[in-house]
Amino acid sequence: MRSPVAPLLSAFFAVTLAAACSPSERDVPTAVTSPNTGPGTVTSIVDGGTEGGTDGGTVKPEGDAAVEAGTACLPQANFSLDGAFGGNYAIRGTISFPATLPAQRVVVVSIVAAVGGDVRQQAFATTAASDRFTYRIGGLITSKYIVRIQADAGGNGTVNETGDYDGYYDGTSAGPILLRANATPVDVKGACLDLVDFGAGVKP
Repeated sequence: MRSPVAPLLSAFFAVTLAAACSPSERDVPTAVTSPNTGPGTVTSIVDGGTEGGTDGGTVKPEGDAAVEAGTACLPQANFSLDGAFGGNYAIRGTISFPATLPAQRVVVVSIVAAVGGDVRQQAFATTAASDRFTYRIGGLITSKYIVRIQADAGGNGTVNETGDYDGYYDGTSAGPILLRANATPVDVKGACLDLVDFGAGVKP
């Protein structure tokens, strides 16, 4: 005859093992091969962007559609450009500026496919003053990409003037990379990449 204690012990061990493997207690790796889940924190969108096939970002898919659009992987950032190239991967990092950028300033996130030159970009507005913000670009496929951040330091709503902030990966706020030809490509190899950090500096 089976002991009535056995089912209770099995249930106890199952609950204990589930608690020990809780996702909230694991560190986020720098390369993630399966999509994470959770809400993103997209800031106000000022402009859908103007270059080749820009994704407006106003509709965020859920469930299976979110995985297909690449919105489930590394989801949280101040500035999130989703569905860039129709893939499932994403890159995420921190962008540093040489001085505090006030609230309601325009920031443009751009990505260019290193092969083919297809461009995706999206404009956002800062919601709080800071010299550091997180960005995320989702919907990537296995390829190499050039990433650029521009910001309206002057406060006139544009990002292309002398004194504004500009930079490609992987420059710094003190030594930005201002020419696309000098940029370091981000190599997405079948995984989501975290900690793709760099700086944008003063545009001459």
